[in-house]
Amino acid sequence: MKPAAVAISAALAVLACAAAIAPVACDDVRGHIYAGRRYDPDRGCLEPPSSIDIVDGDDPGLGCARTCIEGLPGDGGEPPAVYVSTMCPPYPTLFDVTGKSLECAAALAAAASNALCGADAGSSKPADAGPDAPPTDAQPADASPDASLDAPADAPLDAADGS
Repeated sequence: MKPAAVAISAALAVLACAAAIAPVACDDVRGHIYAGRRYDPDRGCLEPPSSIDIVDGDDPGLGCARTCIEGLPGDGGEPPAVYVSTMCPPYPTLFDVTGKSLECAAALAAAASNALCGADAGSSKPADAGPDAPPTDAQPADASPDASLDAPADAPLDAADGS
């Protein structure tokens, strides 16, 4: 067989193989980013929204009850990451969504009180700040310490960022 004929036969074989594999390899796979706010236990607040995992299926959107999503313990001995989200299921599969840990209770309490971590490495509603505490960047001096609690509890989490 001539070298040109071998090259053409090889090219046709590759194309035939690709045509046979393409429908299987290119199924209509759907997925979306599951997002939430990571809980910072040292500051007692929720960080800006971030991605937690990629989840199979169409994006179900927001509006479900707050859910605590806790990473599974790793080999390094570090505590697992804890997130709060209002995204609807399906949940990330390699995370605990039972909400039974003390960390989840603290994270959900931070979400309920809208304790969002500020850009200055502080919290917008520090857990230890009483009525006599100096104002933070997020709270003007003339504002009541509980002024932000008048809004619906999920409004800042849902509207701001998809958590």
